Amino acid sequence: QVMNFHPEVARIMQDYSRTLCNIVYLSQPKLSDIREEMDLSEDGIICALPQQSRFKVSKPALQAVYSAAGFDEELQTAAEELEEEVGSGKCWLGHDPESGQVMRMVQLITLRLTRDDGQICAKIGEWRGRDQQILKRRAQLPGGKMQSGEMPHQTLQRLLQREFPGLQITIRGKVAEKIEKATSDSCHMITKYVTTEYAAIVARGQDLKYVGMLSPQDAPQAPLPTASVPKIRSVQSKASEVVDLSAKTRLEPLPIYINGDCSTAKASVYAWLPLDAFRKLQDLRRPDSDGAAVQADFSISTWGKNLLDSTNDQQNECGPQETPEDT
Repeated sequence: QVMNFHPEVARIMQDYSRTLCNIVYLSQPKLSDIREEMDLSEDGIICALPQQSRFKVSKPALQAVYSAAGFDEELQTAAEELEEEVGSGKCWLGHDPESGQVMRMVQLITLRLTRDDGQICAKIGEWRGRDQQILKRRAQLPGGKMQSGEMPHQTLQRLLQREFPGLQITIRGKVAEKIEKATSDSCHMITKYVTTEYAAIVARGQDLKYVGMLSPQDAPQAPLPTASVPKIRSVQSKASEVVDLSAKTRLEPLPIYINGDCSTAKASVYAWLPLDAFRKLQDLRRPDSDGAAVQADFSISTWGKNLLDSTNDQQNECGPQETPEDT
């Protein structure tokens, strides 16, 4: 009777049941007890629901956000942006049992991609085609948000097709799942991040699309332990004088890679980093320079040549600039 009077609830329950059955089928448990044999989470089920049902699950919490905003224009704008994000399938809303507040749920997939020398692929910036510049970002693994109706392996395949098309990559499986709560800088509300990490290796002889070199000053540098800082005594100076060579040994240009041409509006900038250095960079707090424009040399790549040609074409279309003598 409840289902007859509330068809929307019936639709959500139907989608939930189908999604749960699909997860059980894809996991192929050995035993009948799915709780012991499966890594089953309600968040994962709701994330994989069709967008229409997932939006309805979020609707009560979204109404609470609008109610709390009242007549405050800034809060109303934030609520509208949140509704747009929920409607696009990038997140869903629920309830935080600890604080009793509305909680934003985001499911993420990351890829720990390595090559045969042990170095790891890290996203270190973003290319902005309109401004033709790279914005610095804290070193992190390639990844993306799970969209509505997606299972983790489907999001992973979408990531591979978008960021690493044509590369021969062997997926070694799921290696970690991390859950953390933090206040989102953009939404200013409690956000629960569920990150599923996969490990993979790129085939020998394969590589990303090389575009240029990042300047030594802008390349991500992991802090060196005090004990590992190379110091020598200068022969020409006093015995007590010590010369620190750490700055000279660390300042080297860094090869960078971008999937996409120079006209792409927005693209990730990748680099291969030693595993130890990447771990140290991840442990650092977000640097103050995050989001700042950085300098790179594109002159020795085909990608850079295309960038130069594109710039020249734009200047020719604009025509010659008037000089004071012409006016």
